[in-house]
Amino acid sequence: MIRYFFEISFNGSNYSGWQRQKTAPSVQQTIEDAFATILQRKVIIHGCGRTDAGVHASQYFFHVDLEIDPTNLTFKMNRMLPRDIAMLGFTAVSEKANAQKYATARTYQYRLSHLKNPFTNQYTTAVLTKLDHLKMDEAISYIIGNKDFENFCKRPKLMNNTMCTIFNASVMLEEESQTIIITVRGSRFLHHMMRLLVGNLIKIGNESLHIDEFKDYIDLKNKPKHFELAPAQGLTLTKIEYDSINLNLD
Repeated sequence: MIRYFFEISFNGSNYSGWQRQKTAPSVQQTIEDAFATILQRKVIIHGCGRTDAGVHASQYFFHVDLEIDPTNLTFKMNRMLPRDIAMLGFTAVSEKANAQKYATARTYQYRLSHLKNPFTNQYTTAVLTKLDHLKMDEAISYIIGNKDFENFCKRPKLMNNTMCTIFNASVMLEEESQTIIITVRGSRFLHHMMRLLVGNLIKIGNESLHIDEFKDYIDLKNKPKHFELAPAQGLTLTKIEYDSINLNLD
């Protein structure tokens, strides 16, 4: 058996998230079922992290142990998988390499549109009120560094550790499409962390939350009165980084 990292992308609209579920379709289960059909055996794959229901990924990795060269297998998998999941490539790795544990950084993007557009509504969240993206960009700068994101985790008491290191964070306006793009690159992300951050940034953008209040949430000087969870469809996992693995994919 040889261990491989596979790179994929997926539209999460029709799935309950990455992780296998008993009663709802997941990206993991869909890929495992396709492997099982082709190889005629049970196959377990291990993803680089969980995603919420409805969240997308333009880059995602999983590892799997296979007894055959995956070159032709990738072609067969793409023919069998639904249109919203694509196999992009693979690379052989060491037998102990782990897609989740070996990842050193992850980048998420959230897209907010001032315009209602039926052609992009699966990937953006429409906010038809005007948002001040400059205030949002100022606010998001406070999350950069090694911080405790207890206030931006749905169930922090279930976590052993709520510390995350954020390397970069920005908010920019794409003028032509009138889309606000929120980008965050960090070492790890807690459950619902990105969507809770965006929910609060929207409030800053529409002036229903002051930047100083947001900073107090980051510094744990105060707790939000309500969860401000942004919708899932605007969120995309865009990049996974590995320091110790050569990702020249076939």
